[in-house]
Formats: sequence, C-alpha cells, structure tokens
Amino acid sequence: VSLQTRLLRVLQAREVLRVGATEPTPVNVRVIAATHRALRDQVDKGQFRLDLYFRLNILRLDVPPLRARLQDIVPIAQALQGKICQRLGMDQRTTSGLLDALIDLAQGYDWPGNVRELENLIERVMAYGGAQVAWQAMSPAQWRELVASVAPELAERGVRALPSMSPVPPNSLRLEGMGASPATLSAQRKQMQAQAERVEIMKVLADCDGDRALASEKLGISRTTLWRKLKDIT
Repeated sequence: VSLQTRLLRVLQAREVLRVGATEPTPVNVRVIAATHRALRDQVDKGQFRLDLYFRLNILRLDVPPLRARLQDIVPIAQALQGKICQRLGMDQRTTSGLLDALIDLAQGYDWPGNVRELENLIERVMAYGGAQVAWQAMSPAQWRELVASVAPELAERGVRALPSMSPVPPNSLRLEGMGASPATLSAQRKQMQAQAERVEIMKVLADCDGDRALASEKLGISRTTLWRKLKDIT
C-alpha cells in the first residue's frame, strides 16, 4: 500500500524525486495497467487505495479469459509462435504444422492459464522437439503426436472436459496412417472439424443454460440452423 501512495503522488503531482536529487523532476506519463484481480474487491478489503483506483480507471477494457474467446487462439498463437521462433533462432515456416495440431487437440480445453499457458505450450513443443525432429518432414499426424506427448493435458482435459459430450476416443483426435490417401486424410479432417463444431455448440448451449435463442446469437447462426445442428448431434 505504501508503494501505491507513492505512485498516486507521482500521478497527481506529475513529478518525481530522483535518488540523491534535491529538486523534483517534472514527468508526463500515461499509465497502462493490467490486473487479473477484481480491484473493487481489493479496495473493500483495504488492499488497494480507492483514490488510486479512480486515478487509474480512466479508460477501462475488460479482456475475457481465453476460454471465452476461442476464436482468438489462432491469431494469438501465430503471434506467439513468431516471437518464440525469433527468440530460439528458428524459421517459423518450418513449424507451420504446430498450429493445426494445437487447434485439433485443444478443442474444448478451458485454458486455465490463459495466454501465458498458450505461450508456454508452444515454447515447450519447440524446445522438446527442436533437437529431435526435422520440422519440415513432419506429417500432421506426427505434429499431433508431438503436441500430445509434450502437453497431454490437452487431450485429457480438452473435449472430455464437457459433461454434455460423451468421451472421445484418443485415436479420433489425430489423423491415422502415415500412408493414408489425400481423400482419406481430408475425410478425417472434416470429421474432426465436425466434432469440434459439436463441442463448441454444446459448450455454448451449456453456458446459456439451454437457452437456444441466446446460444444461436453467441454462435452467430440462426435458431433454425442451431436446431438442425442439434438434431444431427442427437
């Protein structure tokens, strides 16, 4: 709390006193702050100053957890992948299969660690496989095997985390057969995409307490389309 008092004084007076200085130095700064805590609750508990809260809370942006915006996983993962590749001195183009494997395995996963967990997973896969495999030679099935071996929580807690869905056999989460024909691989991918869509529909419907009108709005489809898809599921 003492540090909060000092920060408030800086924001109010717009000046700082450097170590060893006798005269304050004017500053003109804008503060961008982020927190995962409910600050009003922290104020009520006496752990955060109310005056500092109002000083900082000028333009507020509420960022929902990653599980509530699964459509953002791909662009976020792409950005993280590029950053990690640069840090590890790797060519991002040679690891393009990572995102497909990640999305295939992570359908329904609730990402309790949010973006930090996603970044950690990508770095773990690269660190684990970087010294062992030729990235460009890996098939989609090999990518999924690698991701699943490094992060088994995706396969274990992903699709199965939804009580309204029956467990999905592990083999259905990956493409089988290194020598499978393109037609077979395409059919298997479509099957996985359909399974992912069913998972998303049931999750949104559960979040909406069975309200189909609200669920269809969140899914961005008409109620008729939702009714038809639910009929196919059952």
